[in-house]
Amino acid sequence: MQNIKVLHVTKTYYPEIVGGVQEAIRLASYSKQSDFQADVFCLCKDIKKLRIVRFNKSIVYQFPISFDYHSTPVSLKALCKFRSIAKNYNIIHYHYPWPFIGLLNMLLIGLNKKVVMSYHADAIGSKLLEKLNSFICLNLFSKASKIIVASPNITLNNPYFKFNKYINKVTIMPFKLHDIVERHQSIQISKEQPQDFVLYIGQFREYKGVNVIIDAARLLPNVKFFLVGKGRQYELIKTKIINDKIDNVYLLGVISDEQKNKLLEKSKVLILPSITRGEAFGISLLEGMRQSKPVISTELGTGTSYVNLDGVSGLVIEPNNSKMLADAISKMYEDNELYKKLSIGARKRYKDYFCYQDNSEYIKLYEEVLS
Repeated sequence: MQNIKVLHVTKTYYPEIVGGVQEAIRLASYSKQSDFQADVFCLCKDIKKLRIVRFNKSIVYQFPISFDYHSTPVSLKALCKFRSIAKNYNIIHYHYPWPFIGLLNMLLIGLNKKVVMSYHADAIGSKLLEKLNSFICLNLFSKASKIIVASPNITLNNPYFKFNKYINKVTIMPFKLHDIVERHQSIQISKEQPQDFVLYIGQFREYKGVNVIIDAARLLPNVKFFLVGKGRQYELIKTKIINDKIDNVYLLGVISDEQKNKLLEKSKVLILPSITRGEAFGISLLEGMRQSKPVISTELGTGTSYVNLDGVSGLVIEPNNSKMLADAISKMYEDNELYKKLSIGARKRYKDYFCYQDNSEYIKLYEEVLS
């Protein structure tokens, strides 16, 4: 078998952005095999020219953003350099949604490169952008040897996968996390730190439903809400909290993994009340379940309801409903038997399906693509 050299092509990567897609690439890129190399091609804010850095064992090619259209960053310098960089790899692994990869893929004509595509989420935007995304996505599907999705729900509720010629290419590979509990990373909690609060971890973007959290917090004045993360809506949410004098919501911004794990250990429940299919999986749900925390998520027809099974690892509610969110949170405080059952179920589901061991699944898939 020839050496495996993979170039992951993604909108953003560590250390600029930390999220589910970035973590999936990081875990897929790590291997002790000497005949395996995985590097990353991405864009980065606040740089003027190509920057090459190392992250773990990967080379990361970071390109400046020329302009951004509806959360679709474009780099002219990346267009100029992509073909010459791609020549050094035998597999190009695209991470969708990012319409710009459609242009990049056109530059591979004549290079005979194998293509793998990870379909992470539906592209949400204007009708014009959705039509463009549809064209690009189906074109990439036709070029790809394998299409990776993180949950079966993605294929069941997406019109692209109704075509047998595409569904036959699909491999289901859920996002996974290392088990910090088994690795004995003890977490010291100060006695002064509050306990039994509701925790949200994620970006402050429209599809995340942070506004729903604020409205639910109004209905539960005696419950503390800790919100971790930043994003486009952060200042709007902050202003709303101040203007409406909501004193039980605390914005913590971006924090370290150690701080996050401390918060998770002390929290009562983790919530992810996303409102659109832009939320395809919800890796923060795994972070909570890993520490035996029941989780509350919304039914979107995506992977969130694959990660969190209603009544097993947490509760699933309808999206954009602050009253239902408040009621679900109240159950966690009032029904001790239910809480204990869901705590045990959350940890078990994480261990059974989402506990990372190694990247052998990816190695096997890449070997199949090259064979």
